[in-house]
Amino acid sequence: MDNIDESATMYKLEQSTLPRIRNYYRLGAFILLIILSINFYISNILITTEDHTVALINISERQRSLSQRIALLSNQVVTSINNNDGVSHTLFNPELGDLIIEMQTFHNDLFNGILFGEKIGISDKIYQMYTSKPVDVNRRLDLYLNTARSIQTATLKASDNEKDKLSVNLTYLINNSRTISGALDSIVTQYDREYSQNLSLLRNTK
Repeated sequence: MDNIDESATMYKLEQSTLPRIRNYYRLGAFILLIILSINFYISNILITTEDHTVALINISERQRSLSQRIALLSNQVVTSINNNDGVSHTLFNPELGDLIIEMQTFHNDLFNGILFGEKIGISDKIYQMYTSKPVDVNRRLDLYLNTARSIQTATLKASDNEKDKLSVNLTYLINNSRTISGALDSIVTQYDREYSQNLSLLRNTK
């Protein structure tokens, strides 16, 4: 009789314990799934952030090249106008126009927080660098590109006064190409710094 009572007690204990074990197992599996999902999400963000950093570095290098190339081609265009050289003017003028457009496009995208078509946002710090001194990229770059446009749109029939103005504009471009590169580099450096901070935070979280 005692054995029967003991068996009944054990059976009841098992029946009451098994559901709790199953619930604990399900809860553990659910928590594990959440952890894995978060880990996967953070890993994807890390990869994206690293890709953004590489892209920003590439843009920085391209902008530096563009500013120098614009000054060089402006010199070629002004020389062709001064020499009334239609062949050189036809050769260099369209490329100068394309470079001005490319540099303006890079600038517009970064100022609006867009990286190769993807919205990445812009911080208050970067916005101030674009719009306020001492960096004041918007004003500097607008002046630089407008000066280049004045050369690109000049014709072989330019008057002596127009040629003198073109020479002044060319001098400005040559003297300021490095300054513009430095200002643009500072923007990209700030982007890179902010992404690196986010990257470090995400890695620590992971």
